[in-house]
Amino acid sequence: MRAIDIETIPNPDMVDSLPEPTVAYGNAKDPEKRAAKLAEAKVAQVDKMALNPLYGKVCAAGICGDGFSDSFSTTDEPGLIKWIFDHVGERICTWNGNGFDLPFLYKRALLLSVPAPCSLGKWTKRYSYDKHCDLMQIWAQWNYGSNESLDAVSAVVNGQHKAEYNYKDFPEMMKTEEGQAKIAAHALEHAELTLKLYNRMSGYLI
Repeated sequence: MRAIDIETIPNPDMVDSLPEPTVAYGNAKDPEKRAAKLAEAKVAQVDKMALNPLYGKVCAAGICGDGFSDSFSTTDEPGLIKWIFDHVGERICTWNGNGFDLPFLYKRALLLSVPAPCSLGKWTKRYSYDKHCDLMQIWAQWNYGSNESLDAVSAVVNGQHKAEYNYKDFPEMMKTEEGQAKIAAHALEHAELTLKLYNRMSGYLI
């Protein structure tokens, strides 16, 4: 079993391709106030680009398990995705991999024409744990509608918190090798926490 975590950032090349945001102007009729609301909506839209594979990109990944432990961060997104596919292994565990990491990764691979080792469906069969254990999904089975964070569950189950980072700083950090190394270490820490949770949870929930 290998745990995987990816980190994403807004894709600056796609800012101009964002659709016009929907703005709730309310009773604001003053042109300056309406312009200010539109500007706020556009800033919020840019902030969310990292969560959408159409407008975001993969900037780092951490993978550990089965005697392997490594992370990688680079501005060469196709190369990074290939590295992930080369090292992900046959069985994986994630925290919200079905809801974010795997669909984002595969959609970016599709957009960049990076060959995938198998179909996305291999990993994302709901409540199937043979090839992929999404621990957040499994945890939520006992409390429907509750999507706890990796940090919250890891802190209580294993007594470990993850280091805090401001994800809005990632685009600037990606401009230096030192910044990239910090993001890579962050991704590996997430993967390690995920693997430890899998080892604790596997005899109870899976």
